Amino acid sequence: LMENQFDPENSMIRYETVEVVEYIDSQFLITTSTGKYKSTTIVIASGTDSKAFSVPGLEMITRQNILTEIYTIANCENRRIAIIGAGDAAFDYALNLARENKVTINNRSNRRLCLSLLWARAISKVNINYRENCTLLSVKPKNDLIELNWSQDGVDLTDSVDYLILAVGRKPNLSFLGEKLSSKICDLEEKGLLHFIGDVKNGNFRQASIAAGQGIHAAMALHQ
Repeated sequence: LMENQFDPENSMIRYETVEVVEYIDSQFLITTSTGKYKSTTIVIASGTDSKAFSVPGLEMITRQNILTEIYTIANCENRRIAIIGAGDAAFDYALNLARENKVTINNRSNRRLCLSLLWARAISKVNINYRENCTLLSVKPKNDLIELNWSQDGVDLTDSVDYLILAVGRKPNLSFLGEKLSSKICDLEEKGLLHFIGDVKNGNFRQASIAAGQGIHAAMALHQ
């Protein structure tokens, strides 16, 4: 659907990993995994990355079993899944996965950060178990499962699960910005040469409708 919006005579789509974006001599210089490009204007809609999370033993678990997104296991069935987090993402993941699996949401404090609607839906599901003040102490492989060692209010607990989902927060995906560009962001935005749209700039307001509106605003500004 998105490709249908492009004019094939004036637009090109490239599926390449952006490695560095710089601003030199009044031009954006984009270096990708396979080429280099120049532009006088640029729109960045690079979304977010998960925040770092570390616990003893995590490096021993394959990345297929420790996840920060759930699209790769969206259709799994009859699995045991642990989620760490207390925000919208944690509860949304749980609601989607609990249709065919058993899910535990582990809140590291007693403060929930999710929408009240997501909380109400989650506690109504028999396949979702919610725990507060639950800190992950260590992990280790156990046959085809992951053994999780927790402390909950001073009591040690042990679970064995198929997947561990880390929903501990997001940060803007801007690691590819060069030093020279980073120092000129405000000036370039004021001049209408640089636009950030979507989750990369919206903090907790990660909604498709907001991102779409910003995209339309940027497109109209660039075509004035």
